[in-house]
Amino acid sequence: MALRRLGLTRVAAAVLACSAPAATLVLGATPASAAVTVIHHTLPVAEQSVEPLGIAQGSDGNMWYTMAFRQDVARITPAGVVTEFPIPTFNADSGSMVAGPDGALWWVEYQANKIGRITTAGSVTEYALPSGGNPQFITAGPDGALWFSEASARRIGRIDTAGAITEFAIPGPNRGAEGIASGSDGALWFTDPLNARVGRLTPAGALSWVAIPPALSGVAVPGQITAGPDGALWAADDRSMIDRITTGGVVTEFNDGPAFGAAITAGPDGAVWLATGSNGIQRVTTAGVITNEATLTGQGGQITSGAGRHPLVDHPQHR
Repeated sequence: MALRRLGLTRVAAAVLACSAPAATLVLGATPASAAVTVIHHTLPVAEQSVEPLGIAQGSDGNMWYTMAFRQDVARITPAGVVTEFPIPTFNADSGSMVAGPDGALWWVEYQANKIGRITTAGSVTEYALPSGGNPQFITAGPDGALWFSEASARRIGRIDTAGAITEFAIPGPNRGAEGIASGSDGALWFTDPLNARVGRLTPAGALSWVAIPPALSGVAVPGQITAGPDGALWAADDRSMIDRITTGGVVTEFNDGPAFGAAITAGPDGAVWLATGSNGIQRVTTAGVITNEATLTGQGGQITSGAGRHPLVDHPQHR
């Protein structure tokens, strides 16, 4: 399965990182009762060919994002002012980003096999994984630590805010885990796309599985995953399906049409939002009603929610 890359865009209720022809940060998507508005912020010329990837809202109220082919992490204010902060490792291939419980931003460095941390003042620290594994997605855990998936090793990693790393082996064939999210039940949930299942891992290391059944479009390929506003987990599936998984393991699937979901998040409006592989933004109610909210000009991958807005997106590309 190709791994997803991200870009930058902002929406007035959603923010997206989008690798458009001239890289832009697009802010858009207002509540469902209003028309969606997409606001583009053109990034500095030096960033327009580097694929902005992960994106998260910092404790300072600004958006922070990573870039695939640039040795920097950047901050963008609501007014569109961009400030870049260099990271020490060359060709780190920075990706998925999340706000940490310590007020800092944390992200994965896929090629460098490191986890990065930056304070809102711009102080950067990197933590090397003990044995590689290509960290791919990262989330804030229920235990005050950060948890991440490892794409080329069948492991889930945990890093505390002091930088101590623990890894948990995930049995099974094929590549490793992809998306990861903290569930309402106090466990970590992650996707195992090439084995058509979702895993549940407690902070103590107890592992169980939920199989995603095949549908008319074929064998399940769950990718990114998020905790929904209804207490369930929601996964974007490459078969043009959206998978809803309760913490008790009950699976419901919704067909999102030809635009397969590439990235997914819970919005502040009580719905789930997706960035699709066809450059669109979709809104899904917890009852499974899907509406197409916007079409973008770029590509993307990671999507997150910002205070007072709807989803923030990074439109996907393939690694």
